[in-house]
Amino acid sequence: MSYSVETFKRKWLIQAVSGLDTNLSIPAESWFETKSGDEWTQINGLFTALQVSSQLQSVITSQPFLRIFPGPSSSRSNDGNIPSYLPSGITTQFKPGQVRRRFTVQLAENRAGILDALQYIANLSNFASATGQQPIIVLDFCWPEITDVIAARTSGFPAYTVRLGMIETIDLSGPAGGFPGFLEFRGIGGNNAMSFVERDFRRAV
Repeated sequence: MSYSVETFKRKWLIQAVSGLDTNLSIPAESWFETKSGDEWTQINGLFTALQVSSQLQSVITSQPFLRIFPGPSSSRSNDGNIPSYLPSGITTQFKPGQVRRRFTVQLAENRAGILDALQYIANLSNFASATGQQPIIVLDFCWPEITDVIAARTSGFPAYTVRLGMIETIDLSGPAGGFPGFLEFRGIGGNNAMSFVERDFRRAV
């Protein structure tokens, strides 16, 4: 199967909850629940190559996802310790990096359904359990890890990385607008963003 700039957009698919599309009037093009067609083929076709666990496969297969397209000002950074050399007597020792990926995602979007859904998902990722945080899954097509890029090219599909973590913050610029029940907007100032932090450390740069 071939892909081109015209037929494939770099995106994030963020784990959501069944029924949220109806409750919040999420546009159909921003909701991924029916697991069929080219989009599902490219995801499912890489499960083995990306070594996605059977548990994660089950969740990805059964749960709906919110589809967003991070804007050009979005960025990836690292928390933790970068690789370094440590002096030890007359020798030098290498200390591998242990980093946790952090993402600042520009939301080129102000439709209420999508931004409300993100806030709902953010609450779930932080407060789903009274005893602890429940990570959500993100299928990241924008900043795939290099090992996943290599695996995807071998398989002939667009690369993505499965990430577990939480939405830390959602920032909306400007007030709400529009008409309830018809066409509503959030953050009509346009500088809307969210931050997502990955749960697990990676030995990476």
